[in-house]
Amino acid sequence: MPSISVQTRFVTQPVTRRAIQALATGILLTTPLHAADIQWTGGDGNFTDTASWSGGVLPGGGDTAVVSNGGSVWINTAPPTLGGVRVSSGGFGTEVGMTNTGSTIVGNLTGSLGRFDFKTGMFMAMGQISIGTGGGNGLFVMENGMIQRMGGGTFSIGDGAGSEGELVQSSGFIRCVTPWHIGVGANAKGTLDFSGQSAANAIDMLIVGADGGTGTMKLGAGSFNKVVEEVQGTSAVFGRGNGSSAIVQQTGGYFTNGSTDTLLGESGNATATWTISGEASIAYFGTLVMGNADSASATFNLNGGTLNPSRIIKGGSTGNTAIVFNGGTLKPRFSDADFISGIDSLTVEDGGLFVDTDTHSIGIGLNLLDGGGGLTKRNGGTLSLEASSQYTGATVVEGGTLLINGTLTASEVTVQADGTIGGSGTINKSITSTGTIAPGYGVGTLTVKEDVAVAGKLAIELTPAGSDVLVVEGDLNVEGATLRIELPEGEPLTEPYVIATYGTRSGGNFAGIENGAGYTIDYAYQGNKIAVTPGTSPYANWASNYTWASDEDKLPEADPDGDGFANILEFFLDGDPLVSGQPVGKPSGRVVGDRFVFTFERNAGAASIAPVVEYGTGLDLPLVAVDGQDGVIITTEPGPGGDSWTVSIPMPPGGKLFARLKVEVDS
Repeated sequence: MPSISVQTRFVTQPVTRRAIQALATGILLTTPLHAADIQWTGGDGNFTDTASWSGGVLPGGGDTAVVSNGGSVWINTAPPTLGGVRVSSGGFGTEVGMTNTGSTIVGNLTGSLGRFDFKTGMFMAMGQISIGTGGGNGLFVMENGMIQRMGGGTFSIGDGAGSEGELVQSSGFIRCVTPWHIGVGANAKGTLDFSGQSAANAIDMLIVGADGGTGTMKLGAGSFNKVVEEVQGTSAVFGRGNGSSAIVQQTGGYFTNGSTDTLLGESGNATATWTISGEASIAYFGTLVMGNADSASATFNLNGGTLNPSRIIKGGSTGNTAIVFNGGTLKPRFSDADFISGIDSLTVEDGGLFVDTDTHSIGIGLNLLDGGGGLTKRNGGTLSLEASSQYTGATVVEGGTLLINGTLTASEVTVQADGTIGGSGTINKSITSTGTIAPGYGVGTLTVKEDVAVAGKLAIELTPAGSDVLVVEGDLNVEGATLRIELPEGEPLTEPYVIATYGTRSGGNFAGIENGAGYTIDYAYQGNKIAVTPGTSPYANWASNYTWASDEDKLPEADPDGDGFANILEFFLDGDPLVSGQPVGKPSGRVVGDRFVFTFERNAGAASIAPVVEYGTGLDLPLVAVDGQDGVIITTEPGPGGDSWTVSIPMPPGGKLFARLKVEVDS
């Protein structure tokens, strides 16, 4: 086919031009592009309206379609191939898609608005896309379909000094393999408004707010993804250079950048703010770097949704960095002992901080400042607070483990059934637990300045070198809880181990011991301590203080002094097993009104033994007194040598009742 010069394309007769276009089809890709700028001269009309194009010529594969007169052009038949689109003032739109081998420029004239509407189909964009450039104002509205951004140049929204551009995407998919810029240039403004069923893949650099411009991303739904599979070494940058500002307002949908860094406040004195809210919002990061360099500053507001990073760090900037927790969930992707590091301030606002560690273990070594809210630990895994947690709202452990290795200065702690609290720090307020309290992480001491009520488990690790200790400066109540002992392998331990200390102790004893065969509990060891004694029972320790005539005489059920009180009762009631007579804490009973009141005193050394009161209308005594059942009321009070028990039982019809104290213990 003979070559055809560019000049031969500029003819005045449409029929001659059509013949030349047909002849040139086979060499379209080798002829120079932008053979002609063809102006739209009509008002609102169809792209195929030849009369509305300058010279009566319909733009073709090498031509740039230009709309600068305020009119609007619509493509609603077969998708054309153009060499460029430039909308300076007016509108351009397609309902069927198109291919553009050159640039797509929307809004490049100061004081005017250019608009591009993309309804559906495939838009193959081989050259740059600029929405708002050269000081102009551009708007691109995408309602469906797919934009395939390939070739050279950038995809820019608000590019150049004084320019303003906006991309509104309510559905459809954008695949951009070139750099994507939003708000770049002195006083430039760029906005991406992303909602509905939208999806986008930014494969090269994503830069929001740079070179003195302001970039804004509004993410209301859909999925915006920064991917690096095809272009390695790229990242997502928010706020680059002096005078720049980046704003992300995420009220729904997903932002994902799991394979590379997200730089929030990259360089210069740029400022960057990311605010996430809405229950379904997820921000999924690799490393979130806040304040990367120079004096750039960054703020992340977690007001709802989920912040899901590998870790969060401050870069080398001297600017301020802050994370504000106000209702959202922090969910790590991996375990990291220094999960958040270097950030200048972490504040827990009224909405609170929810941490879902799933199966991971993370540590936060920074102070959690008070903004009126509290912290809720959810699901499995472990969260370790290593510094001063100053928030004043409640701390709730719903699941997994919360370790206090620093100080929890002003928060009441509630541990639910599936939760565990531990660590080697200090809690200034109280703990109420139906879950597990496990001092230390490894062997350690957890200090609580106020009261502790344990209704679930107290888990204690014992080693030859020492044991976990729960230090309670207020009141300790372990009634009905289970003591779980974790023992080392090897020879049994032989020394008493203090597992808790208390200012006062209320309520009864542990309901039992897990893994504690051969171990006993002394609830008044050295006065105000609870100790686990391996190998011997409190009864055996008591019996060792007497000289027995025979081994049979020192058995719990024996009564060598013949006073009717077996040795176990002498021990329990503070008697002398070798001197006949009633022990100090002997039982007594009397009728008061319509109730039988049964009293006795338990020796402090027998504090680990739970007494049983049996009663009935006959000597078979079929009933066991349980507080709150069948009208029974059981109370205890500190006594001179231990504690005083009162068991109040309703009198049955007929006015006859028998009761007795039963004490059992391993010798």
